[in-house]
Amino acid sequence: MYNPLKFYAGEAVKTINDRAKEVLSFLYPAVTISEDAGELVVEADMPGFD
Repeated sequence: MYNPLKFYAGEAVKTINDRAKEVLSFLYPAVTISEDAGELVVEADMPGFD
């Protein structure tokens, strides 16, 4: 592939990937998974809930 075209295509893919990460981090809450006394504990950090 022509080098400048390859460079710009790669940059476009990186930009799209970064935007997708931003959207997904906004839509899905942070999740913590741990083990407590042999049980799997999943905690989701959701704003507005304690």
